[in-house]
Amino acid sequence: MPVAATIASQMIEARKAGPDVSFQSLLWFGVAGGSLIAALLLLHGRYVAKNPKQVNAGFGTVLFAICLLLFAIGAAFAGYASLTTVAVT
Repeated sequence: MPVAATIASQMIEARKAGPDVSFQSLLWFGVAGGSLIAALLLLHGRYVAKNPKQVNAGFGTVLFAICLLLFAIGAAFAGYASLTTVAVT
């Protein structure tokens, strides 16, 4: 079998075998996205829109946004870890 045909068949098989997105991984990615959006909205309200309640809250809003960003990163890693690989039979 020529080398190009062998490489092409391996690429086709590799596309068939890939990560299987389960409900758990979708849930983790959804939590990560929600946390990221909430953190960005908090930071936007504090620094761009200058909401008086958030400005008067001091560093508490920023600290909570940082915690949400860390939680979003952790949830994204958990979503990636919960992906399962499907074997081609």
